[in-house]
Amino acid sequence: MHRHEAIYTHPDQLTDEYKEQLWKFLSIQICIEGGMGDAKGIPPHNAMTAHEFPETRHRRFIANKLADERDHAYGLFQVAKGIGKDPHALLAAVREDPEKTRALDAMKELERIGTHLEFEVLCLLGEAAGGIASLGMVGGTYLPWSMWNARNFLDEGLTHSLLSMRQCREAVDAGDGEIAQAHYDHHYPFWLDAFGAANTPNEEAYLRLGIKTLTNTECRVIWLRQMRDRTEKAGLKFPEDPYQGKRGRYDECEEGLEGNWGAFSDQVITDGQIYGQGVLARGV
Repeated sequence: MHRHEAIYTHPDQLTDEYKEQLWKFLSIQICIEGGMGDAKGIPPHNAMTAHEFPETRHRRFIANKLADERDHAYGLFQVAKGIGKDPHALLAAVREDPEKTRALDAMKELERIGTHLEFEVLCLLGEAAGGIASLGMVGGTYLPWSMWNARNFLDEGLTHSLLSMRQCREAVDAGDGEIAQAHYDHHYPFWLDAFGAANTPNEEAYLRLGIKTLTNTECRVIWLRQMRDRTEKAGLKFPEDPYQGKRGRYDECEEGLEGNWGAFSDQVITDGQIYGQGVLARGV
């Protein structure tokens, strides 16, 4: 974990470079949380609340999840406005030309979701990835950003992903394992890519400034370890070759997944527990 002595509580304390780099990251998050929605910010998968969900408890889960996502978007807007950026203009441009979206490839796949089971599989993978990505920014140098990520980690990395894990297991036990596995195999590579490439100029800047506290590789390894555990609990099969994404290959993660990764291996996250020194200790 990359540690910094400075803690900034107000945007006036941030340099212009910090604000520009933070906006670069925020714009991706804003496109994910709201940029694929309509003029009211309602995402296309909202239509699924009216059908495809077999039981009331499933509909309750998606309603609560969407409420959380709207809270996440609101928090992102507040952080963006605090540093003088206009998220509304960004989203208006995306709605005008969807090709301008900065959303991840994995999120673009969301538009193709057609069944309750596929949605749950995507949440098993994607909500965990979103939570771990946020974990990689908890304890950073700008307190409002660090606090937003702490909330997002708890909502997505734990609650949302774990509920979907259990609902995937129910589907597998009910005889839909083959279908669930096909959805899993399709979506897995997109989420493996979601953390970004290793050792890029953007990553270097994020770490140097304290916008991020974990590298992309560290985040990806935590997600791989977590998904290996949760995939088994969901009754599904973890990939035989877990390092191949859609955009690239990540063999650098093998040591972290299969071997002893030194002190960092003591901070592995499994279902709701953080071992080691606990990276949530600072800034929240």
